[in-house]
Amino acid sequence: MCDGLFIITCAQFVLGEAIHHVQFTDSSSARQLASRQGVGKVRHLSGKVLWVQQMVNDKLVILRQLPTAVNLADIGTKNLAKQRLSYLMNESGLISLIYVATGEEVGWEEAQQQKEKSANSQQIKRIGIAKTLFNMSVAMGLGPVVADAQQCSEPSSGTSAWEFFW
Repeated sequence: MCDGLFIITCAQFVLGEAIHHVQFTDSSSARQLASRQGVGKVRHLSGKVLWVQQMVNDKLVILRQLPTAVNLADIGTKNLAKQRLSYLMNESGLISLIYVATGEEVGWEEAQQQKEKSANSQQIKRIGIAKTLFNMSVAMGLGPVVADAQQCSEPSSGTSAWEFFW
């Protein structure tokens, strides 16, 4: 975050325009700690965190959740399975030296598998939401209703528009 603020300050000086710093993290505990004020019940807290809290509170930094599955920062910081490492390398735009002539990207197959997996999980979520809504409507007595469409006619002379509507 410190490096990002430095780069943004330099860019604002050169460009003369306001730039927003968005900090992505896959750690929900870090996001929660940065979003509140003070140490609370946390023990052995570094003073840097209080500075980060002030930056977030002053809206100089915007915190955003990033799913762990697509966190490119994991490439050099963790032991990753070959498939996940290939996918993350593909997302960062790396091209294998073996395939320079063809321009084939590293982990193309893994990227396609990840896209399919993501699409499948979104469909499953939609199905789950639809089932939940259906179950709630049945529990509330709002089950399926059959309605017949009828052609409306003009109200008779003795009927008000309100009575005709009902």
